[in-house]
Amino acid sequence: RNNTDWTMIGRYSYKYAGTWSQFNQFTSPPDEEFGLMAGMGGYYLRWQEESGSTTGDPKTKEWGLTADVMGKWGGLSGYGAAYYTGYDGSRGNPRGHQKVFGALLQGSVYSDPKNEYFARVEYADVQSDNQLSATYTVDPDPKTDLALFTLGWNHYIDGQDLKLSAEVGWSIDEVSALWVND
Repeated sequence: RNNTDWTMIGRYSYKYAGTWSQFNQFTSPPDEEFGLMAGMGGYYLRWQEESGSTTGDPKTKEWGLTADVMGKWGGLSGYGAAYYTGYDGSRGNPRGHQKVFGALLQGSVYSDPKNEYFARVEYADVQSDNQLSATYTVDPDPKTDLALFTLGWNHYIDGQDLKLSAEVGWSIDEVSALWVND
């Protein structure tokens, strides 16, 4: 069980064009005006493992930064984001050092008012000292990067309230067990 000592979190978004309500969804209907927004955020937290261990005072730190941009052009939309997270657990369980970098690019286009096609590319990479334990065990010689490509289609029956959606995803390379979410 973990006990958080303290946490800081924040986000800043700036709207360059359009209205804030445009950015409540990722899609851009054909009649929508131009909109552009960018943002960045971050967090930092420090927690302590509660255990009967005599290893001292195991403190753990986690942090993350993200930046993103979204544009909408009346039937076209684009989104891009990058993030960086870190983990430092010098003692306790899990312990070790880990850094994750990731990026995502996504775009969509309407062919008519009811049908939208989209594509997404995702990339992430983990750097670790291979001392992580428990469920965070890292393979001694892991393939730590992840590269995915997705194509999809949305058919809007009643706007965003009711839609049929299908997508197909490919991994550019083998997906390591490091990226599996149980």
